[in-house]
Formats: sequence, C-alpha cells, structure tokens
Amino acid sequence: MLFEFAYTPLEILAATAAMILGSLIQGAVGFGAALVVAPVLVAIDPRLVPGAGMVGFLFITMQSWLRERNQVVWAQVSWATVGRIPGSFLGAYILILLPLNAMGALVGSVVILGVLLSVCGWNIPIHRRSLVGAGVLSGVAGTISSVGGPPLALLYQNSTGPHLRATLGAYFTIAILTSLPLLYLVDRFHLSELIAGLVLAPGVWLGMYLSKFAIPYLDGGYTRMAVLWVCGASGLWVMVDALYNAY
Repeated sequence: MLFEFAYTPLEILAATAAMILGSLIQGAVGFGAALVVAPVLVAIDPRLVPGAGMVGFLFITMQSWLRERNQVVWAQVSWATVGRIPGSFLGAYILILLPLNAMGALVGSVVILGVLLSVCGWNIPIHRRSLVGAGVLSGVAGTISSVGGPPLALLYQNSTGPHLRATLGAYFTIAILTSLPLLYLVDRFHLSELIAGLVLAPGVWLGMYLSKFAIPYLDGGYTRMAVLWVCGASGLWVMVDALYNAY
C-alpha cells in the first residue's frame, strides 16, 4: 500500500480525545484503552485497527511499566509471553483463513463468559500453565481485535493495583512489539498506520498524567471491580461490533 495519511483535524481531535480517555483508564486499571480507542479509530478509518491503535497503546504500556517498575514480576511476564508468541501467530493465521466477524463474536463471548464465571467466584491461580494459557488467548484476541487485555487481567483480578498495572504493562509492551511485525507480514500494518499511531502520542501523555489521580481511589479496594467492569465492557464491545458488521 502506498503511503497515505489524509485525516481531517476533527478526526485527529476525536482520536486524540479517545486516546486521552483510554490512557486514563489503562493507566489507572492496567488495561482497557482499546475499549475506548478502537471504536473511534474504526469509525474514522477501519484500517487504523489494530495497527495504529497498537502504536498508541505501546506508549501507554511502556509508561505503565516504567512508572511502577519495582512491582513487575518478570518470571510471570516471561511465561505469559511464552504463550503470547504462538497466540499472536495463531491470531494472524486466523485473520487470513476465517471471517473476522465470526472470530470477533467468539472472542467477545469468551471474555464475557470469563467475567461471569469470575463474578460467581471462579478464579484461576497464577502459575506457569495459567500464565501460558492466558498469554495464548491474549495473543489471539489482541491480534484479531486489539482487545488482548481481558485474558491476563482476569487472571490478575485479585492482585494489588501496582502489581497488576506494572506486570501487565511490561507484558503488553513485549506483546505489541511482537504483534506489529506479524500484522505487517499479513498486510495489516503500513506506514500510514504507524504515522497515525504516533499522532496519538500527545493524548497518551495527558491521559497517563490524569490517571495518577484515579489510582489512589482504585487501589483503595476497587481494583478487582474495575477489572471486571472493563473486561465485561471490552468483551461486549467486541461481540456487538462483530455482529453489527456481519449484518
């Protein structure tokens, strides 16, 4: 695809506003920016998802990781990444073979099911197998829909806020750097998406700054509730969007 970047000031403003809000949510909860940013980018230009969104999210995840880097458990990040790599390849392969709408509906349904089971008291302990499994699901979902946070977030729902944010931030930084080359190989990431993602960077910095004021509230006992709400909303959006586009 030839280089193309022809978005209006209003479109750039809308995308930046979405990135501010998305960065605020992810900076405070540990994930969830895609829930806000992806629908806006799709409305502006469907080609911006997932590539341009991932570029913007990369700035968020790096800041989340560096801001609370002493809380990162690298052994857990490593095992989740072991699952993420084949999951990303599988997601890219699915993009070639199967209808995107059908896979989006499936991803959304699985996320919602996970939230419902968690609300009913079903929790999976964090160990090597669960980290690898969540990493695989995160890789598939993230590559297909940009919403790769819920599988890992549900696994960490009972962790402290700093541990969840820092560990997921480190994991998603590595995950995005893995997914972008794969999207390029399947012709879903180009120079125009890279430039568009870089344009979103100012919104990231402002949103991450604002998130510092929400963190004390969530860390006061509301982290798990925030994780479940954001996971449920993310799954619902992916499923509804897929079904809407199918018809």
